[in-house]
Amino acid sequence: MADHAFSRSGNRVVSGRARFTVLFPRLLRLEYSDDTRFEDRPSLAFVDRDTPSVEFSVAERGGALVIETEALRLRWKLGAPFSARSLEIRSRSGSPEFTWKPGKKDKGNLGGTRRTLDSIDGAAELEPGILSKDGWTVVNDSARPLFTNDFSGFLPRENVATDLYFFGYGRDYKRALAEFAAVSGRVPIPPRYAFGLWYSRYWAYTDREALATIDEFERRGLPLDVFILDMDWHETHDVDKIPWDVHKRDQAGLPKGWTGYTWNRRLFPDPERFFDEAKRRGVRTAMNLHPASGMQPHEEMYEEFARAVGVNPKSGKYVPFAVEDPNFAKPYFELLHRTREKEGVDFWWLDWQQWKTTSIEGLNPTFALNHLHFRDNAQGGKRPLILHRWGGLGNHRYQIGFSGDAKGTWESLAFQIRFTHAASNVLYGYWSHDIGGHYPAVVDPELMTRWAQFGAMSPVFRLHSTKRFDAERRPFRFPEPWRSAMEKAIELRRSLLPYVYNAARTAHETGVSLVRPRYYDSPDDPNAYRADDHYRFGDDMIVAPVVAPSEDPDTTARSVWLPEGAWYDWETLEEIEGGGKRTRRYALDEIPIYVRRGAIIPTVDPTTPADGAGYPEIAFVVFPGATGETTLYEDDGVTDDYLKGASARTLVRQTSRARAMVLEIGATEGTYKRMPKRRRVSLLLPLAPAPASVVADGVEIPLRPLGDSPGWRYLGDRPTVEIDLGSASVSSPRRIEIAFADRLDEFRKLASGFAGARKRAETAATLLNTLWRRGGGMRNALIEQIQTGRRVELAPSSAVEELRAFAKRKAATRRELDALTIRDKTKE
Repeated sequence: MADHAFSRSGNRVVSGRARFTVLFPRLLRLEYSDDTRFEDRPSLAFVDRDTPSVEFSVAERGGALVIETEALRLRWKLGAPFSARSLEIRSRSGSPEFTWKPGKKDKGNLGGTRRTLDSIDGAAELEPGILSKDGWTVVNDSARPLFTNDFSGFLPRENVATDLYFFGYGRDYKRALAEFAAVSGRVPIPPRYAFGLWYSRYWAYTDREALATIDEFERRGLPLDVFILDMDWHETHDVDKIPWDVHKRDQAGLPKGWTGYTWNRRLFPDPERFFDEAKRRGVRTAMNLHPASGMQPHEEMYEEFARAVGVNPKSGKYVPFAVEDPNFAKPYFELLHRTREKEGVDFWWLDWQQWKTTSIEGLNPTFALNHLHFRDNAQGGKRPLILHRWGGLGNHRYQIGFSGDAKGTWESLAFQIRFTHAASNVLYGYWSHDIGGHYPAVVDPELMTRWAQFGAMSPVFRLHSTKRFDAERRPFRFPEPWRSAMEKAIELRRSLLPYVYNAARTAHETGVSLVRPRYYDSPDDPNAYRADDHYRFGDDMIVAPVVAPSEDPDTTARSVWLPEGAWYDWETLEEIEGGGKRTRRYALDEIPIYVRRGAIIPTVDPTTPADGAGYPEIAFVVFPGATGETTLYEDDGVTDDYLKGASARTLVRQTSRARAMVLEIGATEGTYKRMPKRRRVSLLLPLAPAPASVVADGVEIPLRPLGDSPGWRYLGDRPTVEIDLGSASVSSPRRIEIAFADRLDEFRKLASGFAGARKRAETAATLLNTLWRRGGGMRNALIEQIQTGRRVELAPSSAVEELRAFAKRKAATRRELDALTIRDKTKE
C-alpha cells in the first residue's frame, strides 16, 4: 500500500503511476504513465492548466483513491491502469445524473465542427464537441503533440501515457465553455473590420479590375471592408512557359502553379500601389495560399530561400514544405510572407487541401499553419487575423474559419445553419462561408438572396464564387426583386455592427459565441435540441434564416421555437407570445429575426465604416418591456491593446411604466486609442405612441418634422418614435424622460404587426399597378391603408385613431381585391 500513498500539491494528486488534476470542480485531468512521467508542457488543445485553487477532498478507502469536488466523485483502484474495472466518475450535483467509466460511449454528444465542407451537398457528420446531453464528455489528449514553452514551435509526445480530460458539467453548457476557454485559451476578438462585408472570387483579377470592383460596391452604397485575391495573384498559367494544367506537376507532385509566391506582374505591375489604393478606399486585403508544394525553383525568392535552409540553389531541387521545422518556418515567414505584408497585404487565406500529417507524429499541417501564421500576423501589436480551415480542437484561438468549397444548393445552405451554431460547442465561433456556394457557377437568384440573408446574420459575411464568367455573387448584378432584397440584408448587417462587436467581446470573456445553439439557454427543454435549423444570435435575438424555396411567388413559411415570454418580429414589429413553435410567412426581402422583450439593440448608420474605432454616432433600438439594458463595448478595433484593458463600456438602461419611459445612458468608462470624445445618440422606440413630452438632461426635446437636431419625430410606417439627442461628451451620463398620453401596453397591442400589414398592402398595390391593363390599378381602400403611416408621420398624435381605422379598413380592402379577377397573390 505504501507504493500507492498519494501526495497532494495544489490541485494535483499523485499516486504511483497516476496523476489527477482538479482543474475545476467539474473538469478533471486524468493521467496514467507506466514510467510515472507526467506532462506539464502545453498541448495543442490545453495550453493553461494553472487554474485557481479548487476545494476538494482526497482519501484512500478500501484500496481505492477517492477524490470529491462539489460536483464529482472519482474512484480509482490503486495502482491499476485506467479501465472500466478500475476507474469511475459519478455526478454529485446537477442534472442529469451520470456514472462514467472508461470505454463508455458518449451517445448524447452535441457535436462540434469539421475541417471542411468541400463537395458537401447537404448534411455531414461533425466531430465530437465538449458538450453532451448525457452530462459528461471526455477528451483524449494522449496523442496530441505539445507546444514549446514559448509557443513558437511544436514537440512530439515522448512518453506513452494516458492523458484524459473529463468534463462533467451536466447541462450547464455555458459554464463548460467558459472553463474550457480558461484551459484552452480565450477566443480572440477579430479586428472590427472583419465584421463588415467581404468579397472574394476565384478569378484572375488585374489590379484595375479589382479596384473597379471595390469602387462598384461603393457606388452602390454597399462599401466593402475586405477584398480577397484568390490564387491568381501569383504566377500560375505561365510557370516554365507551360500553360497551367492540373496534369502538369511540380517537383512536389502537385499541380504546377497551385503553390506560388511570385507576383504575376502582368496582372499586378505595382503591388504596393494596388494595396495603397485599396487602403485609401478603406478596404483591407488578403491573398490566398496553397503552400503544400514548398519552395519551387521557379520562384523569384528560390535562391535566397534555398540557402537559408541549407539547399544548394544550383541543384535546382525544390524545398519540401515542412512548416513544423523551424529551419523551414523562419524563411517561410521572413522571406515569403513578411515581404508581401510590407508591400501591403493585411492577412492571409490559408487554403490547405493536402495531406494530414507532418514529421511530428499527430501534428496536422493545418493546425501548424494556423498557429504559426496567427502568431506571425500579430507583429508590432497588430490584432492578428487569418482565414483558414479547421485544424482540430484548440483552433478557436485562430480566427477566422473558411468552410471550404460548398455546393450552391438549398440543401447545402440548410446544413450550414447547424454547422455554424454547433461549432460554438468547441469555441469555434467565427466560420465564414462561400455565400452563394463555390459552385455551380450559376445559382438560383432566390437561393442567392436567402444565402446572403444568412450571411448577414452569421459570424462573417463573405461573398464568393468559382472561376467562371457567369459565377456571379455581387448583389447589384442580379435583377429585381432579388437585388434589393440582398442589398437590404447587407445594410442590416452593417447597422448591427455594434451589436455583433458586443457579442465578440462576450465570446472572448465567456466562451459563448455570437451564433450558438438554442439549448444553451434552455438545456432541459427537448424543443431546444430539435431547433437545429435556427439559432441564437447574440443575447437578444433568435434568427431562423429561410433555407427553402418559396411555395408561392411572394412568401415562404418558416417555423421557429420561441421560449416563454414576449418576442418581437424585427421585420413586421408584431408581438409574439413564446412558449412553443410558431410558423409565419416571410417575403423575399424579409429575414425571420425575433427580438426578446425589453432588449436594447445598439445600431449604426449602414454607411458607417467597419474599420474604425468606437462609435461617434449610435442609435439604440429599445424594444418594449418593463425594463431592459445593454452595455456598449468599444476598443480601437485593430490592435491587441484590448488584452491589456484598453477598452470602454457604456451602460444603457430603460424602465417603462403605464405612460412613461426613462432611459439612462451612463458615462462611458475606460479609454483606448482614438476614442471619440463626443457622441451623437439617437433612440428608436418601436411600438410606442407619440410622446406628450421628451426631456433629456432637464431640457425639453421638441418635435422635429423637418429633421432639426436635437428633436424627435414619428416614423409612421413602422410605428416608432425616433429621438435625436444630439451630440454630447461620452464622459457625461444622460437621462431621458418620455411621457405619453396613451398607455404603452394598449398602444403596443394596437400597433403590433401594423408595419408588416402595411408593407403587404404596399406590395399588393405595386402589383396592381403593373397589371392595370388587366383590370388592376390602385383601389381607394388600398390607398387609405398604404398612406396610414404617412398621415401619422405628419400628425403623430393621430396614431391611435389611424391604427384603429387601419384595422377596420381591412375588410373593405379585402372586398376590393376579391372583386378583381387578376392574380390571386395580391390578396395575401
